[in-house]
Amino acid sequence: MNALSIGKIISESERKLKIKLIGDSITHGQGGTGFSCDGEQFFLTVRRNPNGYCWANLFKEHLEKKYSCEVINNGICGNCAAHFLINFNAQVDADDDVVFCMLGTNDRSQRRDAKELHASEEHLNIYSNNVDKICEFFHNKGIDNVVLMSCIPAIEDCETPDSIRHFKACDIDTVVRDAAEKYGFPFISMYTLVCDWCEKNKAEWSSFLVDRVHPNDAGYKVMFDLIIKELGL
Repeated sequence: MNALSIGKIISESERKLKIKLIGDSITHGQGGTGFSCDGEQFFLTVRRNPNGYCWANLFKEHLEKKYSCEVINNGICGNCAAHFLINFNAQVDADDDVVFCMLGTNDRSQRRDAKELHASEEHLNIYSNNVDKICEFFHNKGIDNVVLMSCIPAIEDCETPDSIRHFKACDIDTVVRDAAEKYGFPFISMYTLVCDWCEKNKAEWSSFLVDRVHPNDAGYKVMFDLIIKELGL
């Protein structure tokens, strides 16, 4: 199954589908105009960003307008694969028909006050193992229509591994791609799509970021367009 197959499931469904978005601040919508966590409280103290400009809200508006579905954005600022694993059942429901999952940007870093710091290769292996466990959790919950997504690039100085940030966005792309192949999940390489889009349009991705990591409105629009195209929607 590939991303186009998921798009076909969404576009041809005769019943209302429940579609869940899992991610970090880039799915939550940080950096977009109007970003404000003043919506429904859905996880601990986390509130949704109902009106901010971001790829997830564009995605929700587009799909709910054109197809029979409800799109629920469970993106959480600061979320990472390790935290998502701990709180999996609080964020994913057995009746979710399709889940889009994009985690990894925050997994690159270790807290500066962490008691035990890992070497770069070890830290990447921990992330890879967590992605495998996430895939197993989805299978065990009976959710097979899961689209794994790699993360977008950051600017160059945020891509340089150091004592805290241990791997790059391209490493996330490789890990998630391998997991998708291993577990038979569709994969959308946001990293490759954005890099190719920038090359084709002779654009610097840094101009589409509001800071070192988070997209501005134009960056979120690029993300939305690329995702919709991959799904054939």
